[in-house]
Amino acid sequence: MSLRITLLLAILSILAIIQVWLARQFHLSINRQVQALRTLRRDRQPIVPPMLIHEWAVRSLPANQGRLHSQNCPNVVRIYQTGEMRLSEKGRWIPFSAIQDFAVQQPGFVWRATFRLFPLITIEVVDSYVNGKGTLEGKLWGSIPLLKAGGVSTDKGELMRYLAELVFCPDALLNNPLLHWRELDEVTVEVTGEEGPAAVRFNFDQNGNLGQISAATRPRIVAGQSIETPWFGTFSDYAVLGGYYIPTFGEVSWLLEDGPFPYWRGRITRLERDPDVRMTNSLSPNVDQSILST
Repeated sequence: MSLRITLLLAILSILAIIQVWLARQFHLSINRQVQALRTLRRDRQPIVPPMLIHEWAVRSLPANQGRLHSQNCPNVVRIYQTGEMRLSEKGRWIPFSAIQDFAVQQPGFVWRATFRLFPLITIEVVDSYVNGKGTLEGKLWGSIPLLKAGGVSTDKGELMRYLAELVFCPDALLNNPLLHWRELDEVTVEVTGEEGPAAVRFNFDQNGNLGQISAATRPRIVAGQSIETPWFGTFSDYAVLGGYYIPTFGEVSWLLEDGPFPYWRGRITRLERDPDVRMTNSLSPNVDQSILST
């Protein structure tokens, strides 16, 4: 073997070791955020939500748990997702597999996803709101930085995501004291977070199910700038997962001047209460193989 080939192999080996180490550090930082959700506990009694919310939450909870301030309330709820996302109106849909943990007793979540751009080319993304701070970070193969967002607009946007996705975490509707409610009409309720200027509206259908969320404005990143943009999402395909009766499909869109721009859609495949927090990478080691292969 020539010296040139030997040097090339040595360099490639060093680069591989660096890539593995950087990915490991990224995964450890995600794990710390997931662990931090376990410390988010209520310090006072929750506010009783409007009847629309209360009745829907009670119907959605497992049997014998549908009451305010339940002692059986979990501290964290985890969902598993498959879906696809695009970055522009004409952009292609990119498939992903994701795991998301929700804090129940205070606002907080960690969403970690693997996007498959091409064979052997993946981007790992963490989208989170922990201790009042929002974070969005993406890395090629979990090691090479591609995007990172933080600051006031990110804090607001991530809190709004938590509020909108309470539909997947009915426990929080009854047990999170930092949620504030305003009933707007017979089918619409607005929820705000105590930690920032974020408001999301819930719209219920004729069957009393939560079918749509909306917001007058939510921060949207365009060419590196944060632009307040109308935002809405729809939920459907209600089913029982982990004992909860919740929608299993959702689609989220920006409302632009020339019409809706759907940019995210996904399906929930599994739900767990107070799951094991140990993970070896950005996806949990006990994730269904069917999720990874879709």
